[in-house]
Amino acid sequence: MGKPSKRLRSYLVRSATAILIALCGFSSAAASTLSGNVEGFLDLSGSPYQAVSNLTVAAGETLTIQPGVVLLVNSGVGITVNGALISSGTQSAPVIITSSQDASAGGSGVAAAGQWGVL
Repeated sequence: MGKPSKRLRSYLVRSATAILIALCGFSSAAASTLSGNVEGFLDLSGSPYQAVSNLTVAAGETLTIQPGVVLLVNSGVGITVNGALISSGTQSAPVIITSSQDASAGGSGVAAAGQWGVL
């Protein structure tokens, strides 16, 4: 059997990519952006969320991250909690807080320690 045509190879790559995205549960939708003061709920319908500048949960406020939510944090961005942060992840639907470079969680690139600020 000969080498597959360029068109067939392109089709196979697109198909494999679509299957991987479906299996991993990632969508091609843009991330919901967060910046500044945050409070309330981060729910699955808005996930993934992307912290594009420093986040603060103010004193007396609560931020609850619901099961299955992914929070991608840009390079150098930190999260300060002066109030309360509740991460409601479960074993089957964990909350993932990671670098926006972490392709395994919907980011773009290769994650490495120190890419984002402090929590």
